[in-house]
Amino acid sequence: MKKIDKYFGRSGPWWRASCLIAGFVLLYHSAGVAAAEGERKDLTFGVVPQVSPARLAAAWVPFIQRLGAETGFVIRLRTAKTVAIFEERLGQGLYDIAYMNPYTFTVSNEHPGYRALARQKNKRIRGLIIVRHDSAFKTLDDLAGHTVAFSTGGAFAATLLNRAEFRRRGIDISAQFVGFQDSVYQLVAVGRLPAGGGVPRTFRAMPDEITDQLRILHETPDYTAHAIATHPRIGSDVRRALLQALLALDASVEGRQLLALNRFPGFEEAGDADWDDVRALNLDRILNQP
Repeated sequence: MKKIDKYFGRSGPWWRASCLIAGFVLLYHSAGVAAAEGERKDLTFGVVPQVSPARLAAAWVPFIQRLGAETGFVIRLRTAKTVAIFEERLGQGLYDIAYMNPYTFTVSNEHPGYRALARQKNKRIRGLIIVRHDSAFKTLDDLAGHTVAFSTGGAFAATLLNRAEFRRRGIDISAQFVGFQDSVYQLVAVGRLPAGGGVPRTFRAMPDEITDQLRILHETPDYTAHAIATHPRIGSDVRRALLQALLALDASVEGRQLLALNRFPGFEEAGDADWDDVRALNLDRILNQP
């Protein structure tokens, strides 16, 4: 309970992030009414909680503020305490726009019918297994019988791709889920757990004092990266305006600075079939593992 309070109580980063998000919504709502006049549309933008709440808010609030300014829409950032809750809300169609992992997109594309809008330009995603820099582990085989830390069971590259790699090689490990990828890196860095799963983007985003204590033991093959998708209730005019704003981000210094907050190289238009490589993995069997 103390650990939960640390994150989600009034003194924790989730509370501070929520206040930041709420403040942005109120500020931007009042600023956008005049600009958008009678055509203003309120939209919710759901973001998968891959990192701690404070880091998520710091990276996504200004990004979404820019999208709102470019389109004239009032866009509200929404996330969840866990990936599981986020995916449940996706299944209920609670987000108008959502940034989600590749496997989650294949599921939500089937139901309730989210449609791909954009993906990162020239970007593929892969999983990493990291260990302490001074550990004796040299190959994945060395981790047989050990505990490996993962953020959540449904994280695509950080968990599913890595667990699929262990399974393909016939290596038995015990999985321990710790909530956020930040926590994976921190726990391995201090020696609490021998190894953990992550992805290059979140690994590079960690402070040097953490990454200096770690090294990459293994990288998986790469796949189509995260999707930005819209609920089927979102019409073609709104989708077009959002897409144009996303594609234009890397054309200005300010836009590139906003992209850099999430280490995004830029965006390109996406179609549902772009994630057929992920569908071919049949990852349901990994999700059904303990």
